[in-house]
Amino acid sequence: MLGSAASYLIPGVTLTKAGKAVKVMDGLQKTVKAADKAKDINKLLEAQKSFMDLLPFTILRTDTGHQMIVPKDFSRNLQKHDGPDMGGSGGRLERTPKAGPIKEVEIVDHTGKPIGELDEIDLKNGIFYEDKAAKGLDIINPKTGLPAQTPQQFTDKQILDKTRKRINNIAEATATRATKNGIPDVPSLDQIKGIRKFVFRLDGDTPELRQAVENSLEQLRKEFPDYTFEVWFGGEK
Repeated sequence: MLGSAASYLIPGVTLTKAGKAVKVMDGLQKTVKAADKAKDINKLLEAQKSFMDLLPFTILRTDTGHQMIVPKDFSRNLQKHDGPDMGGSGGRLERTPKAGPIKEVEIVDHTGKPIGELDEIDLKNGIFYEDKAAKGLDIINPKTGLPAQTPQQFTDKQILDKTRKRINNIAEATATRATKNGIPDVPSLDQIKGIRKFVFRLDGDTPELRQAVENSLEQLRKEFPDYTFEVWFGGEK
């Protein structure tokens, strides 16, 4: 049997049989201090968030759980794409190029060697633009009495041969990059591989040139039936 001075113990509070609170105030003080600490922690977290908002970079998390520190402008322009190297789970990240046509894009092989250059790419409409200087084909060389090249020789070399090579090189390329005069934000190889339309912009315009171009385009259409080929003469658009 317990004596008259025996106590019933409750965590943080001691009560005698008479019901007197011996440590009630002590328990309440500890509770208040704990609440104050929680408020301080929340304030610290809020201050940390405000500080991070001022920084020019942010922490980016991928679907695979990886984290990386990237510039905020870069993270806003990223789009997630499925990629075999990440198990098709959407873990690969690609930069979204700026809106509008993008000029001077190189395609490179696995060694980084350039194997072709695209004059202009319109991702929105799915078009490759190629510029060709065709003026002066009818100028006669005074030494030979002949033009430097006939319109057909010009179009076979500049349109037929180069486009054939360009299409094959795109299929063999491993990456894209900007030329020294281009912008750094260029479309990826996967983004341009789906484009199936070429538009050739020629600054010249004669009946002989038009016929020569049509002959070259007809051959391209036979070799690459899933592509579309058009031409603009004399700077027309």
